[in-house]
Amino acid sequence: MIQHLVEASIIGQNRKIICLTFSSWCTIFLVLYQFELTKMPQWYNM
Repeated sequence: MIQHLVEASIIGQNRKIICLTFSSWCTIFLVLYQFELTKMPQWYNM
């Protein structure tokens, strides 16, 4: 019984870590994407 609880908590922590990593990557991607969008008009002007 205890082993099942330990396994469940480990899986839960792994899910949290995966979700945090995924969301942080999404945030970085969105920031870079918006940064590129703000630079685009300068490229067109060149």
